[in-house]
Amino acid sequence: MKRFLKRWTIPILGLIVLSHTADAQQSFRAMAIAQIAEQFPNSDKSAKQIYDEGLIWHTAKIFAKQFRNFELGALTGPIEEDRSRIVTTRVPGLADSVSGPVGSTTDSTATPPGPGAIPGGITSDDTPSVGTTESDSISIPHIITHRIDRRSIFFSEGHKVTTTAERDYTEAERREIRKTFLSMFDGLPPDVRIVLESGSIQYHGQSATVTAQWKYDIIGQATRLSRPYKNRSPGSLTLRMLRVGDDWLVTDFRGLVNGLKTDVTSR
Repeated sequence: MKRFLKRWTIPILGLIVLSHTADAQQSFRAMAIAQIAEQFPNSDKSAKQIYDEGLIWHTAKIFAKQFRNFELGALTGPIEEDRSRIVTTRVPGLADSVSGPVGSTTDSTATPPGPGAIPGGITSDDTPSVGTTESDSISIPHIITHRIDRRSIFFSEGHKVTTTAERDYTEAERREIRKTFLSMFDGLPPDVRIVLESGSIQYHGQSATVTAQWKYDIIGQATRLSRPYKNRSPGSLTLRMLRVGDDWLVTDFRGLVNGLKTDVTSR
């Protein structure tokens, strides 16, 4: 019976979980648990536990995929830079009169840069020249700050957020977590990734832990630089899970990243 449960309940629950909508979460949960209780009346696990373990396993698999693919927007929750950024541009301003004695010349440091030296500058044929008249005119550059839309390489629209980081940490703290995450890959060959593989689940009702391991993975054929990582022994780690509504999310993501970095750098 245990073998049957292990083999079939998680795939069945995966289909059930993927088919429900947010509006019908609670009613669906009750219906799914009732169906499980009917299908497995002699199970040594409660129907609620079987249902929750299916959700936990599903989240752990998505989390591992996001970790491997650097989907930091899903791991930490999105931050402002994922969708837009602030850009400052220097553009020529209106001509202002500057009085000076006849024969005087304007300091070259006060001369505005040419259009080619201004990122995103406005090309103009009316660049004022430095003259020897009683009233010289110079164009004073203006600073314009504006927001532009962008698509961060670490963020994808519509991907499920699999951690509680967005509610646990400020945006500044989440930026630091991202930096720590990316620093784990400093010095690694470009074709080497750190991947996670989930193991057993320890269920505690409203919380759970998933034993997992991390290991180096080589993309494609091993090269001279990546070959030394091919047979490195895996390390262990624990995913701490928390039930939030009808979802199960990875919690203490900062602690997980810090612990993993320590383990990675010590090897």
